[in-house]
Amino acid sequence: MSHQEANIEALSLSLGSASGEQRVDLLNKLASAQRHSDPDQVQKLSSEARDLARNLSYSAGLCDALNNLGIRHWQNQEFEDSRRCLQESLHEARSRGLTRQRIRALTNLGVLFSGAGHYADALAVYLEALKAVESEDAQPNSCTILNNLAVTYERMQEFDKALEYHERSLAEAERSEDAELIGRSLSNLGVIHRKLKDPRRSEEYLRRALPCQEQTRNHRQLAHTLTNLGIVYCCLEKFEQALDHARRALEVYERLPDHPDRISALLCAGNSLNQLGDPGEAKRIYDSALELAERKDLPLRIRDCCEDLAEYHALNEDYREAYVYQLRASGITRKCFTEEKARLVSVVEARYKTELFQLKNVQLAEAMGKLEKANREISAQRDELSATLAELDKLRGRLPVCAGCRKVCDDQGRWIRIEQYVEEHSKARFSEGLCPECAGRYDSGTPAEEERT
Repeated sequence: MSHQEANIEALSLSLGSASGEQRVDLLNKLASAQRHSDPDQVQKLSSEARDLARNLSYSAGLCDALNNLGIRHWQNQEFEDSRRCLQESLHEARSRGLTRQRIRALTNLGVLFSGAGHYADALAVYLEALKAVESEDAQPNSCTILNNLAVTYERMQEFDKALEYHERSLAEAERSEDAELIGRSLSNLGVIHRKLKDPRRSEEYLRRALPCQEQTRNHRQLAHTLTNLGIVYCCLEKFEQALDHARRALEVYERLPDHPDRISALLCAGNSLNQLGDPGEAKRIYDSALELAERKDLPLRIRDCCEDLAEYHALNEDYREAYVYQLRASGITRKCFTEEKARLVSVVEARYKTELFQLKNVQLAEAMGKLEKANREISAQRDELSATLAELDKLRGRLPVCAGCRKVCDDQGRWIRIEQYVEEHSKARFSEGLCPECAGRYDSGTPAEEERT
């Protein structure tokens, strides 16, 4: 029994007596463990985990279940269902501050967008995920995202950038000692070296990847590596070895009969048979590959099939059919890249308009802030002026003054000194002193009061 099988058996035993949040976590772990070996069981386990997590309001468990369901829908080529599950998981993780679940949802969304040809969207979510991972120092997640970034650049034909990220991914995988991640990184490095016209180096990496994938029982990755080894042997004109690896890959794909990567294995087998002098069997396999690509509605895979069929017919001197298939392949290439270019332009335009709108909002907010500040200052000055005018009004008109003591009568009927009255009804303040005339009288010894009488 392998380590993976022992892990599945242990989780299944624990699940029998589990309840509540613990049961949700075990369901999610069991679904993840069987992602490659039993996809139908993944659907069942993840659906139960999702429903139970919602009933318990258990956000972390809900995010994990939605992520597993998103992956399952992606494996079935159900793009919209996969996107809906993953975006719901991402929204829940962001709103609850669940970093691990947010990283996983972003990573899986990147895989989905990249596989659908939405490369700008894929790069955006991968880079957000990588930033979150680096802040958390989560090594395995970092390896996965680096790998996926590399694959996206590879699909964009930016091979030097892809090679850089693949090498970083392998270094992270080796540090983590994760056999599945090491196998995936090695396999991807093999593919990129083949595309860089270095089949010997490609073969070296792919052969190193095989034991890792056999150990982890990752059927999809194992079939992918076998297929690419077959393609490398075709490049090296070792057609018998190429056919052997393609057939081994197709045996593995019997577990995943509708997986789109099966098309590559079929084409590799067809090319090998054609070169080995079995055109009838080669044509049958080419037609199977084209039928699967058309059924799955995969334009770039259809193009690959048409290009190989054009080469097949040319090799067998049926130049009319070769021209028809080559014409169809060229038309698909033009259409795909025109549509992708238009989509990328629309993405850039939308982002530009959004940023412009946000900038105008910021400028408007700044202007409104300045206007509100000015209004507050004007209002304060108006209030101060109104208070001053009100005090001045009180100092206008006639005041009753005592002819003897010179006190005045205020509104309340009090007789108070005139200095007190003025101070109470204005901001004026009095200070004691002598005018020159009175000062002279005091100096002569005559009080001012006596002089007045």
